[in-house]
Amino acid sequence: MRKISRRLLLSSLTVLLTVIALGTTTFAWFTITNTARISSFETQIAAEEGIEIAIGIINPGLADGDETKFEVNSPANLNWVTTLTAADVEEYIQTHIESGFRFEHLTSSDGRTFNTFTSDAVGGTVLNGYVKLPIHFRSGDVYTINWTAVSLSGGTPLPTWVSDVDSFTNVNGNTVNRGDTITVDPSNAMRISFDDGSNVVAYEKPFAGSNLVLGTGGDLSAEVDPDGTPANGDEYVPQNVGAHSYYFAKTNLYPDGITTVNTIATTTDLTESSVDGTTVLTLASGQQATAGMEYYAQGDIYIWIEGWDPNAFNAILDEYVFISFTFKGVDA
Repeated sequence: MRKISRRLLLSSLTVLLTVIALGTTTFAWFTITNTARISSFETQIAAEEGIEIAIGIINPGLADGDETKFEVNSPANLNWVTTLTAADVEEYIQTHIESGFRFEHLTSSDGRTFNTFTSDAVGGTVLNGYVKLPIHFRSGDVYTINWTAVSLSGGTPLPTWVSDVDSFTNVNGNTVNRGDTITVDPSNAMRISFDDGSNVVAYEKPFAGSNLVLGTGGDLSAEVDPDGTPANGDEYVPQNVGAHSYYFAKTNLYPDGITTVNTIATTTDLTESSVDGTTVLTLASGQQATAGMEYYAQGDIYIWIEGWDPNAFNAILDEYVFISFTFKGVDA
């Protein structure tokens, strides 16, 4: 095989989300409607020469005349571009995610299927309450797509709310009393995953300030030591802080299942093992007939609020979460 000259694909997907509160009277797991909605997507994905991008669904059962901009019967018929604009992504959201979409507090053990909560247990699989973006890549050369960066942040200023319980322990370890005003960052409870159809890479924000890393969950009544150094002051028990502590102060109960939480393993640093990031997609060869270029593959991006996260308060009102992704194409 001839030597493929190195090219880079730098794709930045920036998402603006509006998060709407349930208020502070009922914990979000017990009232999961009206949780959050997408206000708008500010998105642009740009590909270098030789690589094209598309968003949409492949439905082989469609007749040629029944195809739409975002649902086609073959990858070749997608709306291939070198820059996927904010308007393209927002139009896809509006036409292919349920009308009046709202985020719900969900949980996922694999980053591609999601469960919601009932008052006494984790409920069944749901098909809404999260965002799924099917992203397609094609190229004339061999490419491996790496995920190199994520940026997650709340709006400015961050939302505040007034506690309505006598006392609970916040995620930063401080005691919050009735009438105290606290600040919450909605982005601390967000998760993003990339699914290539076989493997999923999931991301959550790193441990810092008021953000705690949930990772695979487990027994949330057990102590967590973020830096692995005993008795240096950063240890905490997940069920005793943040949203869990607030709920206990409110009801004198913990949610059922809190000692057997099963969430997807996450990374907080996509470049931890490689300066080129984490590989999430490999383009298959021999795709000229189906995709219009020699190499092609599709991956799905999922965005959701992890309900087991101690930062998943339901007191996030009319605020913004800014999300950006960066992908890089490298030689296979």
